[in-house]
Amino acid sequence: MSRDGSAERRRRRRFEERMRRERHERNGRAWTVAWRLALALLCALMAAVGAGGALTASAFDAAETTRAGETLGARPAQSAGCRASMVWPLKPQPGTAKPTVLEPFKAPPQPWFAGHRGVDLEAASGDAILAPAAGTVAFVGKVGGKDAVSVRHGRLTSTFEPATTTLSVGATVSGGEPFAAVSGSSDHCDGRCLHWGVRDGEESYRDPALLASNHRIALTSTKAVKSTTSARVR
Repeated sequence: MSRDGSAERRRRRRFEERMRRERHERNGRAWTVAWRLALALLCALMAAVGAGGALTASAFDAAETTRAGETLGARPAQSAGCRASMVWPLKPQPGTAKPTVLEPFKAPPQPWFAGHRGVDLEAASGDAILAPAAGTVAFVGKVGGKDAVSVRHGRLTSTFEPATTTLSVGATVSGGEPFAAVSGSSDHCDGRCLHWGVRDGEESYRDPALLASNHRIALTSTKAVKSTTSARVR
């Protein structure tokens, strides 16, 4: 009788263990779907806010869930990223991921105050300028004696100087397509750079470097956050 009872207990333990594993796997799959959906919505929101809603929706790269070594009831942090809304308008130097920024964006405290409403990228005369995103040529000519070219991407407008182009106002360009050249007169960097500004509407300016950079996002389960917080308190 004791042997039968012992065998029954082992069968019951195996059954309960299998049920726990299946329940955990179901919960893990549901959680993964939920965070991927949340990430997609977050990327779409970043595209709408960060890029002024003018560009196509940003895609996202979701990291694969790693289950190796995972214990029951614990979920690893998930990481993923939203792709940049724009591309850099200059090809980077060999061995680098992006052009050299000589002067970063400095937002003015008010639209009418002084600031640096764009980024200065290291360039040489004659370098090809790439369209940061699909758009329409909105301006070609001189502004205050400086040669400039503007491309409108919906609500956003990219402006470059010194820049010249053979295209006319109204011409369409594709993202990453050469459409102009670093050339002409400018008061930036003594002719050693390309100034790239991105205007949102009529007065607000965006940081071009942020629009051209990937954004990493880390999602951590609330259980992991609570565990970390408890450990710090102790």
